[in-house]
Amino acid sequence: NAIRGTGASSDAISVNSTDGTCTAKITNPPLGSRRLSINGAMNVAQRKTAADTEDNGYATVDRYAWFGANVSGSASTQQQGTNAPDGFKKCYRIDVTTAVTSLATNAYSPIYHAIESKDCTYLAAGTSAAKSITISFWVRTNKTGNYCLNVKRHDASRHITSAYTVSSADTWEKKVITFPGDTSGNQFNDDNGHGLLFYWHLSSGTGYTSVDSTSWGTASNEGFCYGQTVNIFDSTSNYFELTGVQVEASDHATDFEHRSYADELARCQRYYYDHLGGFPEDETPYGVGSVYNSGYVFSYIPFKVQMRAKPTLESNDNANSHDVLIGATAHASSKNVLTNAGTSSALIYPWVGTISVTAGDCGILRTASTSNCKLRFSAEL
Repeated sequence: NAIRGTGASSDAISVNSTDGTCTAKITNPPLGSRRLSINGAMNVAQRKTAADTEDNGYATVDRYAWFGANVSGSASTQQQGTNAPDGFKKCYRIDVTTAVTSLATNAYSPIYHAIESKDCTYLAAGTSAAKSITISFWVRTNKTGNYCLNVKRHDASRHITSAYTVSSADTWEKKVITFPGDTSGNQFNDDNGHGLLFYWHLSSGTGYTSVDSTSWGTASNEGFCYGQTVNIFDSTSNYFELTGVQVEASDHATDFEHRSYADELARCQRYYYDHLGGFPEDETPYGVGSVYNSGYVFSYIPFKVQMRAKPTLESNDNANSHDVLIGATAHASSKNVLTNAGTSSALIYPWVGTISVTAGDCGILRTASTSNCKLRFSAEL
């Protein structure tokens, strides 16, 4: 009732002797939508491809962020790197720019990725049918040693960690970690909040490594980085690169599921949407509105996909970065202001000051200075 390789420790195919079905561990199935993680190949970077020093949070590659907590005096930069293992072209890279050789007890600095709760419900966590989770990824760094991956179930406030070892400096290494299904705690909420949270730790103070968290249990600070011994911040020569991130409901890893750029971009736009597409030309129209009075031209902005939640607006505070064309006259605007937003569209108005116009006139919003012009909406987890 089973097929197993002569040197294998588990069955490749298990046959049900009563109903004629089988279960197989196939590493390269031609199946889509296996990958829960978004932008795992790091191809989408709507904000920019390189960030300024100490740019915490989401700064470059979509859906991946870096946070430094209590890493006093340290600094790093984020970028969308172009060094990648075979089959990939991009990576997410952290470079240390200010070193800290002695970490505070309460210091930690992870790379962070979050999956929406409603996309995790089928994992059946919190029930006897809870599914295993396997995460595979590629890492490259000059700093060898033991690193820690922490996975948190947000709704249940439970977590688990696993250490992994980088053995060779400056070499891409593939890591595969399987976490068993968690049968305890609350189930995932069927909502748009945090579901699974993943933390690739780059350094940790002793306050986060003192409790063994290699089995599912109540989330605690003391077990957040259990197994982490490397301090990536001990030298300005250090860097860390990550790509090929695949999270799947399985007890083994399958080949990375490559998606088209358009598909991956649309998934990212649910959380962050660059309405101008990153590279607009001068006088590119991007909205149409109606004059309310001399200072207001209310304009409708549709989103490409439905966003996770009502977004906030990221616009410019630079003089003459936008303008509004009313009739044949262009009125300079330094920024746009969000007045109302849903998950599918928003209403904004450009900051044009007092102008001589007639209520009801049509206005077209355009780019003016493409080096400064941006119009972006954020509904990040």
